[in-house]
Amino acid sequence: MAKELPPGTTRFGCRVVAITLDPSGSYPMLKLHDGSVIKSKIVIGCDGANSAISRYLGLKPTKVYEICATRGFTNYPTGHGLNNELTRIRKGKIIVGRAPVDDNLVYWFVGENRAARDSDLSQDVELFGQSTVKTIKSMDPEIVEMIKNNDTSLTSILRYRHPWDILFCNFSKGNVVLAGDAMHVMGPFVEQGGSTAIEDAVVLARCISRTMCGVDPTSGEQFMMWEQAAVAFEQYVRNRRRRLFWLALRIHLIGLLGEPSTSTLACFIYSSLLVLLFHNFYGHAQYDCGNL
Repeated sequence: MAKELPPGTTRFGCRVVAITLDPSGSYPMLKLHDGSVIKSKIVIGCDGANSAISRYLGLKPTKVYEICATRGFTNYPTGHGLNNELTRIRKGKIIVGRAPVDDNLVYWFVGENRAARDSDLSQDVELFGQSTVKTIKSMDPEIVEMIKNNDTSLTSILRYRHPWDILFCNFSKGNVVLAGDAMHVMGPFVEQGGSTAIEDAVVLARCISRTMCGVDPTSGEQFMMWEQAAVAFEQYVRNRRRRLFWLALRIHLIGLLGEPSTSTLACFIYSSLLVLLFHNFYGHAQYDCGNL
């Protein structure tokens, strides 16, 4: 995709630290970590859970779950022989999941109490691996071996934006809008993070095309109506909000079930809400955002 863009369009190593408006108050200006400034017509903020663009829009900081996730890949040179499906196993407060990538590579994750994870372990690969194996030592031997023989792994704190914030927050202002994790970071409990970001891209592109693209009646050439950006962004946010709210609510309830501090009564309530509100087990994966 980058090859189809004009030279110099894609810039790497650019971290946005602040955003302001130009003297006319019409167009946003991005200040980067190296002090340079980018003047833009529009800004689509896809800068992750700690988004500087979201702060400009006045969104509340993302929240953190009590659990952390260790994710990794294990290679089986002679093949793993697993079914091509996501498998999740829960034992107490520990959740282990795995999903084949191809005939030899398996992606896996371990969810555990964040307070039990020593942050210093991430600096030592060997100790880190030993700690993860110790966490799941009561699991089936094949699970233990899979994690023990991992090629690479990473532990991360699980951040999320509260469902009520997604329902009521302003995700756009003027020529600035959010997408991806900057807009709706969620826990990884139903494996929909990447899918929702792709949905964002499809819906946003459709709104921009229908609202901002004009055609010169004389020459037939297309041109962009930048002054219509705010309208296109509002349409995009309105289109996405309901889908994101219900998905975030479902994921949040699942996340609360896995937190160490959740009482038995609370687990019953959260489980009941999941059954009542989301009786279609695969409903979140069957959503259709429409054509591009």
